[in-house]
Amino acid sequence: MRSSHEWAPAGDAAQSRPRVDLWLGGRPHQAALVLQGDRPAESFDYVAQWAKGDEPPRVMSPDVIGLSFWRDRSTLRRCGLAPVKVVAARLDARPDLLGLRFQPPHEPTWTYGLREPVPVEIASIPGLSHSLPARVTDLGPYEGCFELIAARSAWLVGALLSLRESAGRPAVDGGIRVQITNRDASGRYWFRVADQASVARAALLLLRWSVRFSPADLIAYTGSRQRGDRGLWVQVVDDPEVLSDALRIRLLANQSFGRLSNVDDAWSVLDRLDAHAVNFVCYTGARAVGTGRVVLNGGDRTLSEIEGEVGLPDWLWQRGFAEVSRFAIHPQFYGSGVTVALFQEVARIALTVHCRYLVLDCIEKLVPAYQKVGGKLIGIRKRHPYSDEIVHVMVIDILEGLSSLRGNVLYWGAVFGPVVGQFHALGALDHYLSQFSVGQHLSYRAKLALGRLASLAKNLARS
Repeated sequence: MRSSHEWAPAGDAAQSRPRVDLWLGGRPHQAALVLQGDRPAESFDYVAQWAKGDEPPRVMSPDVIGLSFWRDRSTLRRCGLAPVKVVAARLDARPDLLGLRFQPPHEPTWTYGLREPVPVEIASIPGLSHSLPARVTDLGPYEGCFELIAARSAWLVGALLSLRESAGRPAVDGGIRVQITNRDASGRYWFRVADQASVARAALLLLRWSVRFSPADLIAYTGSRQRGDRGLWVQVVDDPEVLSDALRIRLLANQSFGRLSNVDDAWSVLDRLDAHAVNFVCYTGARAVGTGRVVLNGGDRTLSEIEGEVGLPDWLWQRGFAEVSRFAIHPQFYGSGVTVALFQEVARIALTVHCRYLVLDCIEKLVPAYQKVGGKLIGIRKRHPYSDEIVHVMVIDILEGLSSLRGNVLYWGAVFGPVVGQFHALGALDHYLSQFSVGQHLSYRAKLALGRLASLAKNLARS
């Protein structure tokens, strides 16, 4: 094991001598970690100096002892964590110095593969008031490892730290408390998850970043599907990589229903209407879990899949509509909030382009789900684009959805309330409001209020 020389630059004065407990025979002895100075031949990971008056009468070399940071003493006891084991040896003839070597590391055994390293900030570092950027390379509900992004280092092994997902995408609420157990020759730090709350947060992080971790695993480690929809975010397709994610989910979801079983290349499900559509992908972390598209036809009948197969009523063409299609959800994420996230993105697109009607088709068993958000059957049926299944054509009237109290108002508020509230706050609904009667304005205000209540109730249930 090479010497890690784990200390911060001279600018962090408090970092040079953090207080630690050295555990011998179950009893803690106070010491301070010091720089190794000019002792490269010793190749110790840490050097500890006994506190004055607290030096044990004799320390045999080598002895396996425990190391923990003094500031973590009560938390270690509360979490039931043992000190990190190190091998100790006397340094030269000085009775007050002890060289510490970490025990040989073992590879984590209970981890899941990550799609890519997870960017995190490491906080609560002994002697440092600021956090350090890092990336988690391996993770399980109970253990994992990370590597620092910056070249600088700090006293880490043995400490209780907090790993918090870096900003930029919706993050897991709260930090994951971990105890650093070792550092390997490549500079990776290994840790164990310190408490049950952190196990739940680590499981939620895995749901978002590991292709092997499923909602069923989340339930197994947390006891419920709670907060499974947290961290969902939707991105409009704007480059080939995101489009590839959309097509991959489109193919996977259809294959889970027994369609396209002989198709291996996801790009083969790309069709001509994708070039005239706003495609979008729902992610949890870096993991694609759902997709859909809104085809904007601009009155061109050749840009409607349904028109080309069975025809649509003239009144729809006269008033204008957009066509929603290729909704697909990863089979493992049914019931995890992905459908709501996709519906909300459709609403954003429709309200942005001042669309009056949304036209879509769906299989028989999904008709009730679309009816809950205002969908109505119009007596037209067609074949599914990827099979011989019969699907129903439905229409959603956005103007009616905003101005009527009919239907499942609470569900409408929970799904569309946040989106409508955002557009209302921006003053971006004048196109619709100008068409309302006095009674419709009152209904609109009531639905807006119910949407706020539904969002508040959902946030309270999560917390």
